[in-house]
Amino acid sequence: MNRDDVTLDVPAGPPPAYKSALPKRATSWLPIVEQGCCCCSLRNCNLVQGWLSLLGNGVNILRIIVWIASGSTRSTCIRDENFNCVPTTFTMDITTSKQSSQVSVNPDTVNTIVTAILVISLIYSIISFVVSFLFIKGIRENKPSLMVHYIRNNGFGIFLYLVLSILMAVAVGSVGLFFLLFALLCGLPLYFLICANSLHIKMVEELEAPPPAPGTVVLPPGSAVVLPSGYGLSPAAPAAAPYAQLVNQGEPAPAYGFSYPAPPQYGQAPPYSPPQQQDGYPTKKVPPQE
Repeated sequence: MNRDDVTLDVPAGPPPAYKSALPKRATSWLPIVEQGCCCCSLRNCNLVQGWLSLLGNGVNILRIIVWIASGSTRSTCIRDENFNCVPTTFTMDITTSKQSSQVSVNPDTVNTIVTAILVISLIYSIISFVVSFLFIKGIRENKPSLMVHYIRNNGFGIFLYLVLSILMAVAVGSVGLFFLLFALLCGLPLYFLICANSLHIKMVEELEAPPPAPGTVVLPPGSAVVLPSGYGLSPAAPAAAPYAQLVNQGEPAPAYGFSYPAPPQYGQAPPYSPPQQQDGYPTKKVPPQE
């Protein structure tokens, strides 16, 4: 065959559903766990945290909407004759460089800042609600590509908690407070992130594994093969006689899976069988003479 006639077989059909390994490389520094908390499977643990995140973000969305709509977040304001807010001087002191000073803040400015924070929190809660739904769907339908957004969102949330812990610890001036806040704010989300990343990597490895060879029986995890009684050789079965010895004794070859009989003991001659008369054909038996 001419080498110019060689063609390459290109697999037909659409490409695999998941091709990008970026999330796997980006979170490879996290440890991999084999099971979830409370001795439950990794899949069930991630389903539980997915539903908790979905319900928690749903409740948070409704609560923020009610706060903004009711106006309960707006501070009290003293109006002048032109119905403008009068700047209010807070009685709390802010210590900076060992000097105390009072701060005068306009309530309208406070209301604007609080409303902006609530709107940002509402947007983040909506995004978290959507990615939690996709995370649950990815687990149930075995699609790890849908789980990537939840993992990235949790990583971003842990980063925000870390920044908040640092700022509060610097403002107070206590290193112990930083570790306490980090443990309270980031401990459980970090564990959930490790579990989600572990399940995502395992699902990707299963999808990217080569298909089994034709004729190979793939058993589900945890299943055992049960063979019929008498199949093959067991430790209690007698030693098998060589195949050539059975043929020399004139016995037919045993069936597949049959336990061979024990060989003769040392010093014991095998049973005598008289040779049969044969003509020129070794496979043809001579009929008996009358």
